[in-house]
Amino acid sequence: MLPIHLFKFLLPFSLKLAAAEGNYKKLNLTRLNETYYAVVAYVGSDEQQINSVLIDTGSSDFWILDKSFCDSPTSESELLLNRYTNKESCEVYGSFDSDKSDTFQATDEEFFIAYGFESDSESVSGSFGADQVSIGDIHLDEVYFGLATNTSIMPPTLGLGPISWEADGKSYANFPYQMKKEGLIDVVAYSLSLGQTEGELLFGAIDHSKYNGTLLKTPILQKESGGMPVLLTRVALTNGSSSVFNETINEGYIYLDSGTPISPLPSKQFEDHFKHHGWTYDEETMNYSIECGSEGEKFILDYTLEYTISGDIVIKVPFEQMIVTVESDGKCYSSVAVTDEQSFSYSSEHGVFLAGDEVLRNAYVVYNLETQELAIAPAANNSEETEEDIEIISEDFDIPEAKDYSKFLEYWYTAPPTTTEYGPSSTSSGSVSKETRSTSEGTVSASESSRSEDIAASSVKPLSFWGLIVSLCQFFLY
Repeated sequence: MLPIHLFKFLLPFSLKLAAAEGNYKKLNLTRLNETYYAVVAYVGSDEQQINSVLIDTGSSDFWILDKSFCDSPTSESELLLNRYTNKESCEVYGSFDSDKSDTFQATDEEFFIAYGFESDSESVSGSFGADQVSIGDIHLDEVYFGLATNTSIMPPTLGLGPISWEADGKSYANFPYQMKKEGLIDVVAYSLSLGQTEGELLFGAIDHSKYNGTLLKTPILQKESGGMPVLLTRVALTNGSSSVFNETINEGYIYLDSGTPISPLPSKQFEDHFKHHGWTYDEETMNYSIECGSEGEKFILDYTLEYTISGDIVIKVPFEQMIVTVESDGKCYSSVAVTDEQSFSYSSEHGVFLAGDEVLRNAYVVYNLETQELAIAPAANNSEETEEDIEIISEDFDIPEAKDYSKFLEYWYTAPPTTTEYGPSSTSSGSVSKETRSTSEGTVSASESSRSEDIAASSVKPLSFWGLIVSLCQFFLY
């Protein structure tokens, strides 16, 4: 990389940023079990430790395990997906006893989130509460979160997505919005940089040393399923100078999701080629596997998967980073999950295309929740060895040299949200209510929620696919 002073001189744009002494917060992330990036959280006046909280740009709610979950019976589905009894899960991830916190505020609101639309087998339910939370150098006096008394999903999760994507159609200041509300940052925006063993979140700022070239600003496409999809215009798989496939996409989309360790792609590009080199497809996990060290595995390692965002930014992912070795059976698995979908079309209501952690490690992404825009560039090589170059994100997120995306505005029909009236509808001091809906009741009906018709009922990840993610993570873990 060029020296920092020369690199800055050559940048062809200005972000209209204030001095780095302004309001921003850095959060260091740890990659656990080669499957997800997490932080340690401290909740309540007595700072009860939650050992492992997944950082997820693909959801919007913060939830942790309630103490009552630890002593409850473990269902077959919970044991199958989590591989732990409820008591063991509390020992591994940590739990919260609201009776021990003097600052806890109970609410009369139930918490329910299902990560998709197809069934309710992978869901989290409990009650909403509010309390002080500390993560790294970030301390917030009042954070609204879910206390899970039933869950078939682990680990606990800190969602950083838009407020329009919150569980049950709620509208409250989630973690990044609460940071602005309490004066820790000036703009509800953050930058994400992931490495092989650790990552970094900058709330309210950008670190220019973390990327190569120029950031491209692109709008978040307002699909009815919510989330933060951006325009995907090309996907290619190359082997040196030759191309295995190179598909230009009309109105494609993809989610840049830190809560997902795998990246699904349509089967038509992979099926014949992978099988030709000896890879075997597993219908249950929807991915390919092969004996580690075989010629077919070595051949695929030379490939590069390329995603083109909004016609300009190309994120290149060495395929060797998308191979996971499972020592117990001596096999190598591709973290590309192959789906039955045959198109990336934006109009499709069935395809879900995610850029998971394996892709995000090769990208630098700035998420601006206030302007409903992302800024993306290829990640810098060895960025952890370079000097920081941090600048504060401006309120208008202005990048004068950015690509004009006016032709994409037909998909950008929802006004950016505000947080003027967000917060718990009612709170009181004391412990959380233990009355929760059963996870078998399905998604919330219109009479149970005040959500607008154009706001999703739950996360973008379909439950069948989320179940795959959980199963695959646990398979790699064990």
